[in-house]
Amino acid sequence: MALSSQAVEFQRLLLGRSDTKVVQIASRSALPQRWSIVQADLDAIGEQPAAEPGGAPKLPSYTVTPTSGFLAPGEVASMAVTFHAREPGACAKTLNIQITDAESLLGVVDTLPVALTAEAYDIKVKVEWPGEATATPEAPVYMGLDFGSFKVVDTRTSSLELINEGKYQVGFKFLFKSKMMRNILKIEPEEGLLEPATEAPAA
Repeated sequence: MALSSQAVEFQRLLLGRSDTKVVQIASRSALPQRWSIVQADLDAIGEQPAAEPGGAPKLPSYTVTPTSGFLAPGEVASMAVTFHAREPGACAKTLNIQITDAESLLGVVDTLPVALTAEAYDIKVKVEWPGEATATPEAPVYMGLDFGSFKVVDTRTSSLELINEGKYQVGFKFLFKSKMMRNILKIEPEEGLLEPATEAPAA
C-alpha cells in the first residue's frame, strides 16, 4: 500500500475552530488487503480521562475516520483527519497504519506511519484603564474613561492601553455604536496591529 502523504500539517487555528485533511490509502498489491490504525495510537489521540475526580474528560484534539478498511487490488480509500483547536499549544501525534492480508493469516506485513502536526492559539488582549496598574483593593479605580465635567467648547484627553498577551500578532479597530459617539469622540490610533507582549496606547 501507499499513502498520498505521510505528514499531515495543519495551519495554525484559532481556539474553537477545526480543520480536516484527507489522506488517501492506495493498494499497490495484486491481492486484497486490510489496513487499520494501531489501537494504542487511537487511544493516544482519543478522549482522555478527567484530570481530577468529578471533572470533565479531555476531548480529543484529533479525530480520524475511518480507522480501518478493506482494499481490493488497485482500490483507493480516503481517511479524514480532523484537528480540533480545543486548547492553546502545539499538538504532534503519530498514527501507525498496519497492513495485513485479507484474512489476516500472515500477520502485519507492513506499517505506514503518518505524522500529525498542528497548533491552536488564542487571542488575548487586555485593556488597561488609567490608574489600573497601581490600583489596590483599598484604592480601586474606575474601569473606564472618566472625562469629568467640562465646558461644551473645551476638550479633555484620556488614554487606555491595549496589551497583547497572546503569542502572535493581532489587529485591533475601535468601532462606534452610534454616529453621535463618533462626532464627540476621537480615538488615536483608531486601528492598528499589536505584536506579542506589546502595548498600544490609545487616546
